[in-house]
Amino acid sequence: MRAPLWSGLLPDEQVALDAHGWIEWPELGSLPDPVEPPHLPDVLRALVPDGPWSGPDGA
Repeated sequence: MRAPLWSGLLPDEQVALDAHGWIEWPELGSLPDPVEPPHLPDVLRALVPDGPWSGPDGA
């Protein structure tokens, strides 16, 4: 993984960011730390209701 990008972040966000990455939807629930924002799955469902999470095994 590449180094985190701090451009555009607020000072407190810069301190808190230690990594970033692209992950698949099913992996959201298996991350060792909570996702930020905590309501990210709800936001994704609202943006793309017919996305891959809308199936019977969606999170």
